[in-house]
Formats: sequence, structure tokens, C-alpha cells
Amino acid sequence: MNYKLAFELEGKKHLIGDCEAQTRSGSIFAGAEIKYIKNDNAINIKDKVAILLNDDVLFTGFAHFVACLVGKITVGLVEGTEEFHTKKIMSDFSFRKEKAKNILNEILDIAKIEDKNIDFADEEIERFSLYNVTIEHALLTLKEVIKLYTNEEIMIFFDRENKFNFIEKSKFKQKEVFEFNYGENIISLDKYLKVEPKNIRSDEKIKIDGEEKRITQTILTIRDGNGVMNIYY
Repeated sequence: MNYKLAFELEGKKHLIGDCEAQTRSGSIFAGAEIKYIKNDNAINIKDKVAILLNDDVLFTGFAHFVACLVGKITVGLVEGTEEFHTKKIMSDFSFRKEKAKNILNEILDIAKIEDKNIDFADEEIERFSLYNVTIEHALLTLKEVIKLYTNEEIMIFFDRENKFNFIEKSKFKQKEVFEFNYGENIISLDKYLKVEPKNIRSDEKIKIDGEEKRITQTILTIRDGNGVMNIYY
């Protein structure tokens, strides 16, 4: 199969050619990095970029660093918004007898997150106060408070299109779980799984010989249309 990696910028797709693309998991947001030969289609800091593998979206985020060395470009991407990573919750963020969803939306307003999927049992929180904390810290704190009230585990993540999700774990179902089996579609398996490229990224689940694993990192390498993916879990 001929593998192609591209990035989408301002609605236009740009083929990359020989390259390496990584995805890495995080507590709420994931990161990605692409390395490719310099071309005329420049990615700049704060640009919203989607990485595509054979036209399927693999990762979407905004560029937080761009470097050029010996004719090669390295671009680092993170999920979320610029405000999600730079804003802090300072004074006057205190609630009494307030619904959890209202508190959540206040946090997301500060982070300028508009594209969102919220699905959990709403409860009135007796008291919730924060001061001088990051957006990530605020969301993780609210997650734990909700669990105390409902005993439900909350999942917080951004999906492939960079949509924010704050949902009960019991309500989440991954669209597709790739299965890998010896003698069928595994190139090698030692400290990591080596396979032909798939539309898989960090934080997703796969099955290896029937056993479910959660991905922490992927490294995709493409040379002359040939590709290989290393999957860490």
C-alpha cells in the first residue's frame, strides 16, 4: 500500500512526503510532532493543523513550536486552544450550591473552548473554589468533585478533530478498536508493537491477541510511500 501523510492548514491539504509523525498521551490533552523535508507550505506558531494519513484525520491541534534544521522542519502540536494552555484561573472563581455543568462551562469559557461534548449526571455542588490554577488543574479538580457526588468516573479528552469531551466513562465507546494478532498483521512485538500504518493515535485502545491495551505513544515513519508504525502501550 502507498502511504501518504499530509497536513491540513486553512482548509487546504499539503502532502508531506518522507516524514516521521508521533503522537503522545497526556492527562487531558495529547501532543504530536511531525518531521519532514522543508517545503513552501509553512506552518507557523498558533496555526490550527490537522495531520492526515491517507486522507483520514489522525490528529488535530495548534502549533506550539516550529523549528528548521538542515532543511528539515519539526512542528510540535498540542490539542486544545491557546487559552487552554496559557490562561490561569485567578480570583473570584467561587461557587456555592451551583450545578456542576455550569461550573464546567465557566472554566471552558475562560479556555475559549466552544466545540465540546458534555455528557454526565449533573449535580449541585455545595461549594467549589479555585485560585491561581491552570485550566487543566481546574478540570481535573472538578472531575474528582463530581466523582465524590455521583461515584461516576469522568473521561476528559480532545478527539481527533480537537473537540473537547467531558463525559462519563460508562457512556464512552471507541468507534473502532484495531486488533493485531501473531501470524496475521504483526511485524514484530518486543518492547513495542510494530505494524503497518493504521489510523491510530495515542490514548486509544487496541487489542493484541485479544488482550486490550491503551496506547501511550505512536511513531509513524514513511519513506518513498512505504510505512511502518511503532505502537507503545
